[in-house]
Amino acid sequence: MTHAPGYGLVAPVALALLALSPPAASALDVSPEMKKLAAAADREGALALMFGEGALGGTDGSKLFEQRMNAAYGTHIKIVFTPGPSMPAMGSQIAMLANARQPAPTDIYVGWSRHLAGLAKYRLFLAADWEKLLPGRLDGRIVEQEGRILKVVTSVPGVFYNPKLVPYVPTAMADFLKPEWKGKIASTP
Repeated sequence: MTHAPGYGLVAPVALALLALSPPAASALDVSPEMKKLAAAADREGALALMFGEGALGGTDGSKLFEQRMNAAYGTHIKIVFTPGPSMPAMGSQIAMLANARQPAPTDIYVGWSRHLAGLAKYRLFLAADWEKLLPGRLDGRIVEQEGRILKVVTSVPGVFYNPKLVPYVPTAMADFLKPEWKGKIASTP
């Protein structure tokens, strides 16, 4: 997850919240740098988020992030969430808009590592000094690309099947392309 070009200071505050996930009722003990950043973000007032409804809780998740971010940092930032395209499509859109020197439609890009790998070489995302913002609170192993990318979720993709209903036990991804599997597979795009 990372901050898209063309937008202001709210995204690093939101990213810090996402990385830390503090309880909603308590304010964080924050560094002077984070206090300055939070105050500037509060003056900015809004955070635009656009990603798929299935990522980070979509609409409901963005409401929760808004509540927790404002409680944690004493801010009054409004999160405006718009359900968006797939992660690769959003990454491509951000890259095209950056190339045209236009603002991105989202302040934070949410994408899998395979999508970010292709985008990282273009240095589309703003860097933050996470150690100064969150001293001792953030595991440095989640920070990549000189502070431009934060890894906040890890997953192991796989294929699940009911061994009683499949035509045969698959041993390779190519098995799912065989005619015996037609009409038996459900997948995300």
